[in-house]
Amino acid sequence: MCVLLSNISNSIIWPPSTARDIDAVESVQRRFTKRLPTLKNLSYRERLRCLNIFSLELRRLHTDLFWCYKIVFGLVYVNLDDLFVFSPCQYTRGHKFKLYKRQTNSCVRANFFSERVINCWNSLPHTVDFSSFQSSSVP
Repeated sequence: MCVLLSNISNSIIWPPSTARDIDAVESVQRRFTKRLPTLKNLSYRERLRCLNIFSLELRRLHTDLFWCYKIVFGLVYVNLDDLFVFSPCQYTRGHKFKLYKRQTNSCVRANFFSERVINCWNSLPHTVDFSSFQSSSVP
């Protein structure tokens, strides 16, 4: 059941963007973990820690960043130019694979994968070793 929840929550096609949607999706995991007999009286964070799992929101962020990595480094058959543009400024803090964030006037576009992942991607520290992801087991 946990695998099923993980696959549903990590969709990069439709991530919940409003607090209401995020809470609705997260409540499924809260209810499921609360029904486990030994974890019934623990808080949600304690149940997650005991089960060694992350919140669905954090797993969505990890998945978004990993897919961004796969696209930027050409590990999937997606045209990089359709989704991202590398930042023209080479003298920025952080890593050297910064992406340019385009201006958007649409709320729908602002929640699109290529827009929502850029701030997180660009805020990764310069010490990130991108070569370590190639052997990672994240889908």
